[in-house]
Amino acid sequence: LDKAAKGIAVPKLDTEESLKRLLAKPQMKRTQKKVRTLPLKRLAASIAALLVIAFSLYTVLRQTPQLEHVAMNGEAIELSLPDDSQVVLNAGSSLRYSGENWSESREIDLEGEAYFDVESGSTFTVKTSSGNVMVRGTRFNVKDRGDWFEVSCFEGEVAVNYGSKEYLL
Repeated sequence: LDKAAKGIAVPKLDTEESLKRLLAKPQMKRTQKKVRTLPLKRLAASIAALLVIAFSLYTVLRQTPQLEHVAMNGEAIELSLPDDSQVVLNAGSSLRYSGENWSESREIDLEGEAYFDVESGSTFTVKTSSGNVMVRGTRFNVKDRGDWFEVSCFEGEVAVNYGSKEYLL
């Protein structure tokens, strides 16, 4: 390597000529980049879009959760509602209600059969696919299975909306 390196001829640099060529080149101008700003309409649209997204998320997160209880075949579930009303959910049945706004709207969606011992208070409504049962502090049973809809009142009064008619038990 040493012998090969000694045999390489290095071209002589003419510093005077290189300086002349450098000085002869046109000078490069230094430019500053302009910062682009969003036009006012685009900025307003972006802010509006963010507000809509934020409101949508707030609305979704604030929705009242539905509480659901399901009694499988061969079992019965005893439970207390937020107003201390007692429910026995019979086998193969389910009920749903809103736990958060219970004081505003005491409504239950029932599929199957359940016995209710309702605390006195505002109207209490049990909704089924066949009809609705409205009560004010009473004990009653609701059965809605297929083509069979039956309401039995053991104490107090219940109003049953079935079809286009209302019955008082």
